[in-house]
Amino acid sequence: MSSRKEQKEALRQERLERERAAAAAAGRRRRLQIGGGVGLLAIIVAVVIVLLVSSGGGGGSSTASTTATKSGGDTGTPAGTQVGLQVTPAPWKPEYSDLAQRLQAFNFPQQTDVGYHVHAQLNIYVNGKQTPVPANVGIDPQGRFISPIHTHDTSGVIHMESAKFYPFTLAEFINVWGVYFTNNQLGSYK
Repeated sequence: MSSRKEQKEALRQERLERERAAAAAAGRRRRLQIGGGVGLLAIIVAVVIVLLVSSGGGGGSSTASTTATKSGGDTGTPAGTQVGLQVTPAPWKPEYSDLAQRLQAFNFPQQTDVGYHVHAQLNIYVNGKQTPVPANVGIDPQGRFISPIHTHDTSGVIHMESAKFYPFTLAEFINVWGVYFTNNQLGSYK
């Protein structure tokens, strides 16, 4: 009798240990995801600050056009990803008229909140003043499509949601937003 009871108890202890191990592994995965998001956030903020500081905060020339129609090349981005980008002073509204063409050129993975789902915080400062990141960047107002990198509100939280891991970049988000962005220019700021 005693041995059967001991066997049951041993099996119960093994099951509890497996459950604890699974919970610990899930916690580690969650901490890694959060750490990755925080790391990406730090990189994005650092890049924006470096760009704005190195530009001297100066505005673009008064003859700058309101949109860029570059086809890639000088920025290392695929052709078609810079169609319709704004080359104007901040603040910038999301640009939707050429968004579908830019998204097609990027060839992002399918958007879904199942699989890879990470958030990053983006704060942009121009001449020491925070410039808002608008709501619905990458979300078609007619509801036909949504980019796997987008915003829902004006908090600056960037949602990166795709069927599988994808190394989204700051430049890709800024282009989805519809703002001209290179190593030495953001909108009209050089």
